[in-house]
Amino acid sequence: MQVLAGAAVLWLVKVGNQLLGTGFVLDYGNVRAFLVALVALAMADVLYRLVEQPFIRLGRRIITWRRARLEASARHRQAPTATPADLGMAEPTPTPPQSPSRGRP
Repeated sequence: MQVLAGAAVLWLVKVGNQLLGTGFVLDYGNVRAFLVALVALAMADVLYRLVEQPFIRLGRRIITWRRARLEASARHRQAPTATPADLGMAEPTPTPPQSPSRGRP
């Protein structure tokens, strides 16, 4: 953002010199830094208001819409009533754990 603000300040000084017919040169480091900081803050504020806030609102609307769809589909789903045994599938029988042999048959 500071690079864009710095370029904007230099461009504004150039355009201002052409319009006013002055030979203003921005050689002072502190003045230039202050102007760049002001322009950067203004640009950040504009981006925040015009880009970030609308997309934050859009994201919240999408999340609300998706949650409503998931809740609606969850209400229409039926709970499974059939067990695997009812469907003719045998449940696996558990095998007893075998103890490791320690040299004995």
